[in-house]
Order: sequence, then C-alpha cells, then structure tokens
Amino acid sequence: MTRLLLVDGSDLMGWLVAHLIPPEVEVIRATSFTEADRWLREKPPDAAIFNLMPRHLDWRTLLDRCVQGERIVPYLCCSAIDNDEERDGPLPCRPEDFFTKLIPQNELRNLLERLFAESRARERGRFSGRGKRSGHPQDRRLDRSPA
Repeated sequence: MTRLLLVDGSDLMGWLVAHLIPPEVEVIRATSFTEADRWLREKPPDAAIFNLMPRHLDWRTLLDRCVQGERIVPYLCCSAIDNDEERDGPLPCRPEDFFTKLIPQNELRNLLERLFAESRARERGRFSGRGKRSGHPQDRRLDRSPA
C-alpha cells in the first residue's frame, strides 16, 4: 500500500486529498513540524505534501530529509497564499512542485498523479538491483541560493 504523508493542519485539505487519490493510497496526517520530521526519519512514506505555513518554520529541513534520507520521498508543497518573494523569500521547493490551495480539483488530481507516478518509478528502481537509491537525488535537491 502506498503511503502519503500530508503535513497540514487543515481538515479540509485532508478531506480533499483523500477524495482525489486512488483507494490503495493511505493518507498519514501530521499536524506539526515535529510529527512530520519523526515520520520522515523513522518511517519514510512513499510521497508527501507539505503546507508551507507557518512560513517561519525551516521547511528546508523536512524537504532535505526527503531527498537525502535512506529513501527518496517525492513531494509537493502548498500554501493558502501565493508566494511573495519580496516579503517571504524564495520558496523552499521547485516551482513545479508548488501549488496554492485555490487550485482547481482537476489540476490537483493531475499533480497527485504525477507525484504517485514518481513514487512508483523510484520504488521500481529500488528493487531493480541498481543500488539503494533510484533516480537522481539531485532532481529534488534544493539550490540554497534564490533563483
């Protein structure tokens, strides 16, 4: 069974994601930074979605854990508001991995399908005898300097 870590305190986001994902995907909810960090360290999921609020938390720590751990965890990042780089600084994730919570359902479904496809591809690579890691970790590695 595929496990999706949803790091978001919103019941609405949890409900929406649960209704858009395939039935074989289990949603694991983490409502705090600490709880999410514990999941990523102790029992890494197959994929993750992070709500980047509040902005003062060091989200890069969790995202780095996704790409540098024993198991690479593909992820998406979201926020209820658009990023304002002047006020908030650059996003801690790639633009193609970010969406606002105002996203239409069909677009969110497409993002989730892409996320699970990446997770399946990485999982196949792990068991194909090509080594411990699959794909290219640098694909998700974050450039510490703003774009």
